[in-house]
Amino acid sequence: MGRYSKILSVIMACFMVMTTIAFMPDFAAERAYANSETQSGESSDEWTGEWELNQTSINAVLSDGSVELYVSNYYSDNEFTWTSSNSEVVSVTEKRQGSNVMLLKYESIGAATITVTDKEGKQATCEITVEPDPFILDSANVVLQEYDDTYGDDYNIRCVGEGDNVITSVKSSDPKVATVNIEREEDAPLIAVTPVASGTTIITAEDQYGQKAEVSFSVTQKYIDELKYLEELWESTVNNDAGIKYGETGFYCTCDISANVYALINGEKYVGKIDDEGDYVIKGIPKLPVGTKIEIVFQKGLAKYTIIEKIGLRPGHWTDATVKPQTYTGKKLEPKVVVKDEGKTLKEGRDYTVTYPNNINVGDGKVILKFDGNYKGTITVYFDINPKPTKLKKVKPMKKGFKVTWKKQTKQTTGYQIQYSTNKKFKKGKKLITIKKKKTTSKKIKKLKANKKYYVRVRTYKVVDGYKYYSKWSPAKTVKTKR
Repeated sequence: MGRYSKILSVIMACFMVMTTIAFMPDFAAERAYANSETQSGESSDEWTGEWELNQTSINAVLSDGSVELYVSNYYSDNEFTWTSSNSEVVSVTEKRQGSNVMLLKYESIGAATITVTDKEGKQATCEITVEPDPFILDSANVVLQEYDDTYGDDYNIRCVGEGDNVITSVKSSDPKVATVNIEREEDAPLIAVTPVASGTTIITAEDQYGQKAEVSFSVTQKYIDELKYLEELWESTVNNDAGIKYGETGFYCTCDISANVYALINGEKYVGKIDDEGDYVIKGIPKLPVGTKIEIVFQKGLAKYTIIEKIGLRPGHWTDATVKPQTYTGKKLEPKVVVKDEGKTLKEGRDYTVTYPNNINVGDGKVILKFDGNYKGTITVYFDINPKPTKLKKVKPMKKGFKVTWKKQTKQTTGYQIQYSTNKKFKKGKKLITIKKKKTTSKKIKKLKANKKYYVRVRTYKVVDGYKYYSKWSPAKTVKTKR
């Protein structure tokens, strides 16, 4: 009897499995229905399976990046195909949940229609318009009242915001108050405003989408006066190297105009006084360790000009270590460094050791010197790594002009400069043209004198941290313009 009981149990279990399988389609339909309720956010008393998109139109800005569209109220066995009428504006990126949820990516400005088609051919659409982000500058109203070291000679205005807006043009309503120019900083254009005179001007900038933004820019007479003092200080100190020397108890420097001169050392201020010869003497400086930074400040009003020096190999000597400029090769550069102490050349390995950081890309290279023996301390010597030069391929004559063609130089290069002159040594009558795109390889020079001989050469440049590094000039070629 026990054996028959076991057989009966097996038969009953099989019957239950078959019953479950028979009812699975209804269960799947209920699950799909529940899924449609969850996605649409709405419930319906009667589920028809007539599916629809959750949105039929979208207005977006490019920085929104992407959006999810989904189908609601659909049968679980339905399949959907997604297409975009303009994938350069909106692209169909990836399925998120089967085929009923799709991630769409905003690629560029414009309009696109997203079409969803099920396996029976039924369709639904969503119209998407992608617009540029608002063009916003970091300043709307600027007033320069007193000069300080924050701005230098120019005041910079940048584009801010979430979008890809780029400043493409700029103008000043009154160039007599301030002139404007577009400069690049880390590959992002900015507006460089140069104050000229007191007054107010309206600066109007435009981005690549034609959107405009304005800045009210005012300059006071006090600012102009202080800026003038700064220019006088710069000319009087830099042009004659300031005459800096080091003595036992201090040093002296020259300044052609009346100014306040002082030194800042480790937070302490040492005021300079004029001696019988008209030099500024700064005394009372204690013994300074190697590498101590000295800031020599020339000040008139609020205008300041600062020269930074470092105490050299031994107290009482200025650092004299030099490295010649190098050319970019794509490999780590380890140039020779020459170190001198009052004309005496020091020996590497005995007096100092050299460490080279990763000097590869165009910009500032570094050499670190650590001194031994009779010398103490560590200093860093900087040198220029300049871009690789390009080849001037040909110069073709034209009517009252010529066409210059050169080899493309894309690595570690921002653009090119063309120089032409009627003088073989480029000493006079020379003109310089800057090509801002590194992909450009030719330029037509027009409106020149007919039947005139010109010398032409070209070089590359790269902008790093706002500073331009130049390659060597190519060998010059000659051309004679046509009549």
